[in-house]
Formats: sequence, structure tokens, C-alpha cells
Amino acid sequence: FQAEDGIRDLVRSRGLGDVYKRQAYKSLVAGNNEIAILGFEEYLKSFPNTELTDDAQYWLGESYYNMDPPNYEKARVEFQKLVDNYPQSDRMASAKFKLARSLEEMGEQAEAITIYREVVRDYPQTAEANRSRVQLEGLGEAVE
Repeated sequence: FQAEDGIRDLVRSRGLGDVYKRQAYKSLVAGNNEIAILGFEEYLKSFPNTELTDDAQYWLGESYYNMDPPNYEKARVEFQKLVDNYPQSDRMASAKFKLARSLEEMGEQAEAITIYREVVRDYPQTAEANRSRVQLEGLGEAVE
């Protein structure tokens, strides 16, 4: 696949900043989710322990979530990796919300409700908590 070769070449020739910011993220913003996925996967393989690794993990989940049609199963897996592996991530509230949304879309409402409640409890002043409250209400759940 030619795009994958181009991303690997960019990793080798220019380093992590260009791969992350210029290639994968730009692809995601442009709606080229398949290219973004390749870029974020390559970044995570090549740079598993940088200050941007949790961001790349989050955006990989977003890339699957934003596909047409969305791939909620793969999004769930990638958001769960962020939750499990990067507990101090500044993207945690967003990752948990998108994890819950993915689960809800997959019909796993009980698990989604649990995670929405975690977002409300752990990140009460965030936009994700507000959106979690809306989702909980939509599922007929009491919001604390």
C-alpha cells in the first residue's frame, strides 16, 4: 500500500513531529481516516514512549470512530488501550466518553452507562461530563 510506505519513509527521514502532526493528524482532520490510522499505528510502533504517545493512541481511536461507517469495535479497543495504558493522559475524559459511546453503539448499554457515570464523577466540570449526562438521560438513567 503506497500511503503506508510514504508514512514509513516520513518516520525515518523527518522524525516524530512531522509524522504525528503533519501526516496522521492532517489526514484525520481531512477525513482520510484510513491514512490517519496507518500514520498513528506507525507512530505508536516507532515511538511507544513519548509525550505524544497518548495523543496518538486517542487519535487512532478517533480515526476508527469517525470512519464511514464507523468502526465502533476497533474504536473501543483503541480507546480502551488509552484508558488502560495512559492513566495520566489529558485525553482521559474524552477517551472514556468515546469508549462509552462506542459501547453504546455496539449495544453494550450497561457497560456504557458505567463509563458515562465515571466520566461524570471523575471529570465533573468537563464538556465530556455534560455530554455523558445527556447520554445517561437519553438512556433513561438518573443523573447525579
